[in-house]
Amino acid sequence: MTTKYNPYKNSILGRGNGILKNEFFISDSKMSKSEIQRIVDQSIYIYNNERPHLSCKMMTPCQAHIKRK
Repeated sequence: MTTKYNPYKNSILGRGNGILKNEFFISDSKMSKSEIQRIVDQSIYIYNNERPHLSCKMMTPCQAHIKRK
C-alpha cells in the first residue's frame, strides 16, 4: 500500500488493483482468502495470456514478449 491520496507513488499497483476490481470483480469482502487467491491467480493468467492490450498492439503481453525476442 502507498500513502493515501497519492496515486503516483505506485501507479502500476494501482492499475493492477483497479483491473482486479473492475474487470475480474474482486472487491467482495465476503469472499474467503483462498477464493480470492484462486481468482487472482486465474486473473493474472488471463491478463498475461488471453487479454489483448492496446499498448502491445492488440497482442497479449506473452505474445508481445515472445515477438520482441
